[in-house]
Amino acid sequence: MNVNDLISKLETVRSRPDVSLETDRRIKDALEYISEDLQYLDSNRGFEEHVEEYLKETQGGNVCDCLNPMCPPKHGNLPVQIRDVDDIDKALSDYRMQHGNPDWISSCRAEWKSRKKRVKNVLEESILAAKHDDISNLDEVIDDE
Repeated sequence: MNVNDLISKLETVRSRPDVSLETDRRIKDALEYISEDLQYLDSNRGFEEHVEEYLKETQGGNVCDCLNPMCPPKHGNLPVQIRDVDDIDKALSDYRMQHGNPDWISSCRAEWKSRKKRVKNVLEESILAAKHDDISNLDEVIDDE
């Protein structure tokens, strides 16, 4: 189930009259906890923004070992080849073939997948909390993060 489907399902379950105020409050806390990640995932440019943030955070590090001193990732910039594309996986694969095998792509992609997993876990646990009016697992998911 994708993130938007989970959000719709959560909204439906939360609107039931048997959801306690305490459970609803903790679900709101959980949604606030993942709000920044949700903005990325919901954005058309979410992955691009994630890559840009990743490159800026690692700027000055060894993000790319190519010999080109003007290499965009070395300066914290998103390579043109992976901007505004329909298929990000294909664009990354093509970039790797043209540019060698920059390690930063793998670690950046892993962080993106981790972000998606965290959001899905919190949404799924929020749905269960609302269905069963039990926040114990929801608290664990948030505390583990």
